[in-house]
Amino acid sequence: YTPGGFAEMNLIALSLDIDVAFVATHHTGRLFVVVIGAALLARMLWPATRRRE
Repeated sequence: YTPGGFAEMNLIALSLDIDVAFVATHHTGRLFVVVIGAALLARMLWPATRRRE
């Protein structure tokens, strides 16, 4: 299992004669930006509530 269609992106790059390493690097970077951005956005929208003990 590869998230975000990683294998498909690389196959398309290979079939279009585009540098697969370039596409893979940018796709991986995009995935990191989306995951980290979603986590930061969730933290801003739903701040953690503190429990009193």
